[in-house]
Amino acid sequence: MSRDRNVKLIVHQINRGLGGALSTGFKHAIGDTIITLDSDLSHDASNITNFIKEMKNGYDVVIGSRYVGNGGMIGVPKWRVLVSKFAGFLFSILFNMFKIKDKTSGYRAYSTLIKKIDITSTGFPAVLEILVKMKKNDARMKEIPIVLTWRKKGYSKFKIFSIMKAYLKTIFHLKLG
Repeated sequence: MSRDRNVKLIVHQINRGLGGALSTGFKHAIGDTIITLDSDLSHDASNITNFIKEMKNGYDVVIGSRYVGNGGMIGVPKWRVLVSKFAGFLFSILFNMFKIKDKTSGYRAYSTLIKKIDITSTGFPAVLEILVKMKKNDARMKEIPIVLTWRKKGYSKFKIFSIMKAYLKTIFHLKLG
């Protein structure tokens, strides 16, 4: 148990995936800015001050991007990069989201507008669903550079075929309702 009264531990009895975790986290979050980042230490938490600076400029979503100037990746397998870029490309075409380069990054800051979004995806595609729905709510979005370092702890739950199937299901759901 945390000694910090600002930290709240929320446990799902059944694994609800990334989408379920994000949805629950957003529901219980307090404050004007909500930060999401991977717990495997692949995101450098020292970047949080940069996210908060940009949020103070009136953005609703600030995305930590591997694909903008000074952004990058260290040790990330090529197949993971290809899946990320392919999913981003599909979403660019289907949802007219060409301005955002890194749609699959989970390192983000959100305004309280995120609390109006109903997340239906359970897995990794939830981050794409959120961007589409935030765009529909006229969210102001900005990317800032980050360097993603391949996981330092734990193991990846990313399974290429099930993830691709989930991305396609999310696309179908978002396009056809």
